[in-house]
Amino acid sequence: NEHGLLFVVTSVKDGSLVCYEDIMKYNTVVMTPGVEVFVKTDVVVKRKGMIIDCYHTAFLKIQSEEKGEDVAEEEGRGKVENGVIIGQAIISLMSIDGTSRRPTSKLPQFLLDRLQGVA
Repeated sequence: NEHGLLFVVTSVKDGSLVCYEDIMKYNTVVMTPGVEVFVKTDVVVKRKGMIIDCYHTAFLKIQSEEKGEDVAEEEGRGKVENGVIIGQAIISLMSIDGTSRRPTSKLPQFLLDRLQGVA
């Protein structure tokens, strides 16, 4: 609000979910509301900040009860930070000037730094 910017979702691409049965094959936790899911996000800033692509990966930490170790690595499945990938998507945002309601690339420097991992 203080910088007069709006961000609009312009597209959701390459969204995919892993089959529930595949997850349960390795999981000792039943996926129900309240189960902790972790999300890793990588950001790519394009056109001086007008377009922001967010690469989201959702994952679930899975351990084998009998072995007490990470089954995902043993089975060769996709692994992110000690978890098994359960879904991923690319979400594109466009920055909009709050007053004129037109696309803008005039993002504050602190925000660009933060998005690009500098700060």
